[in-house]
Amino acid sequence: MIALLPKAKMCLLLTFLIPIFSFSQTTSQTLSENLSNDPRIESFKIDQARETPTFIRMNTQKSDLSPSDVPQFLSEIFGTSAETSFQQQEILDNKGFQIIKFQQYQSGIKVEHGLIKAVVKNNQVIAFTSEYYILDNAATSAGLSEDAALQKALTHIGAEQYSWEYVLSLGSNLLVQQTYDEFYPKGELVYVDDYATPEVDLSLAYKFNIYAAKPISRAYVYVDANNGNILLEDAIIKHVTEEAPKPQPQPAYLNGIGDTRYAGRRQFDSSQGTDGNFILKGVTPSGVENETLSYEGIGGLPLSVPALETFAVPIADGDGDLLNPETADNIWNASEHRKDEFSTLNPYPLANEKNNDDVALDAHWGAEVVLDYWKDVHNRLSYDNQGTKIFNYVHYGDAYDNAFWNGTAMTYGDGSYQGGTNPDGSFAPLTSMDVCAHEIGHGVCEFTSNLVYQRESGAMNEGLSDIWAASVENYVLTRIDSSLEFDTWGIGEQIDESDGGLPAGDPDSRALRWMDAPKTEGNPDCYGGDNWTDPECGTPNLANDQCGVHNNSGVLNKWYYLMVAGSGQTLSPGFGKPAVEDQITDAGNSTR
Repeated sequence: MIALLPKAKMCLLLTFLIPIFSFSQTTSQTLSENLSNDPRIESFKIDQARETPTFIRMNTQKSDLSPSDVPQFLSEIFGTSAETSFQQQEILDNKGFQIIKFQQYQSGIKVEHGLIKAVVKNNQVIAFTSEYYILDNAATSAGLSEDAALQKALTHIGAEQYSWEYVLSLGSNLLVQQTYDEFYPKGELVYVDDYATPEVDLSLAYKFNIYAAKPISRAYVYVDANNGNILLEDAIIKHVTEEAPKPQPQPAYLNGIGDTRYAGRRQFDSSQGTDGNFILKGVTPSGVENETLSYEGIGGLPLSVPALETFAVPIADGDGDLLNPETADNIWNASEHRKDEFSTLNPYPLANEKNNDDVALDAHWGAEVVLDYWKDVHNRLSYDNQGTKIFNYVHYGDAYDNAFWNGTAMTYGDGSYQGGTNPDGSFAPLTSMDVCAHEIGHGVCEFTSNLVYQRESGAMNEGLSDIWAASVENYVLTRIDSSLEFDTWGIGEQIDESDGGLPAGDPDSRALRWMDAPKTEGNPDCYGGDNWTDPECGTPNLANDQCGVHNNSGVLNKWYYLMVAGSGQTLSPGFGKPAVEDQITDAGNSTR
């Protein structure tokens, strides 16, 4: 049993045994007839599992459908009752097109993942992508209280400590209480598919955002609102409405310059504190705020609430000591900020990457570049397209071998390699450019396609983040500095030290994944081919990689490589990689 602090707004403890009613909607056959008989529609594709359209192409010669007419149009072709509505959520503008999102609701309750996107040009809808759900015999009321459902979710996660409990350990004041209230899970009633079954069968469920501190995890947990079954656990932490966004007010900021670990000498956003020292906090050229803090080699919970970060501290230029003097000049030289050099006489843990803030410059500059990439190439303002500030936490844990996006912030471990002095060490500090781009890419995915993080959709989620990693590295090489040791098609080639610290480009260098040759690191390069993980592997969890999300991303990675480079090309060097792309699928067919 978990003891919970009484909240300002207590959930009702009564279990409401209200009769459950159902409603019926248009059948799949009627829906197909509606689509086929509507002269405004040129063509459509049907998802076999949902039996609803995934794509609708409009006949622009016979239709002048405007964005304001979309909800009525959707109701007509889907044959919905008055209980079904489509509410406009967001408008994205890009290169003369608009993407307008409409969320499906049933009797005022959100249908999770029920999203229709209208593609608009010159105020005329030209196409739709659609994930529409037919709800048959679904409950309309909850027989389980929110508190009872929350206990089901907590039992499912089984953490030793949760974020709201961790917050209480930081003190007792109004800010602590406000932050506690923010992180204490609140149930939202939604309709969601039961991902434990192969068929599409939506149920009324409570959706909770469960943030665990020990062990650290964060996920949306969906609990059936009547029988208490867990329908879906969708991870938020992923390892290695509204008007169009307006630029945020820009506080005064400065350009620092310093020696990064992986990208040489770079300029980056910074500012000056009241003590005269300079800190890694500023506004990027994209107009988005960016701040980097250090956990100083201990754990903790990245909450993105600086006033409560008793362990995370600012990283400063000018706060040195007698042994490690620093000049407060906003010039972050390696001689000042890479304080521990490793050797046989000075191995880990006597020396420790937690003392080397040159890697913090990589995280800070990396976030700046990623934000610039999204603004310059995709006209997107921060990961959520609302200009939200980016927080970067470095030196997380002692020799921690991972990096992750927790839904609001980036967190980087220092890796166990520790200059090669830690036996069996695997990774250098995980602050390389591709890791930064990959993890922030998960944030972009959450606010766009929001792919469920398990099975095949999870593999697409991971594959897309690898694609952003490659795209950002290419952006750096083509627009900033072509001399950097980046291998665009390697993921984590600068941090994977299983090769003994070889640089990217060496014939024996290693990477976490090779997008141009996925099989090299044991990933599949085609659907269902060699090394493929069965997505129906049982209950998705960390032990089985959520049924192959990282492993099966190799398929999307290879697709992207072929789309960009073409088949039959000479491959970049790497341990075990073929010299030339083979042009052959696992079925023995040419990829040309």
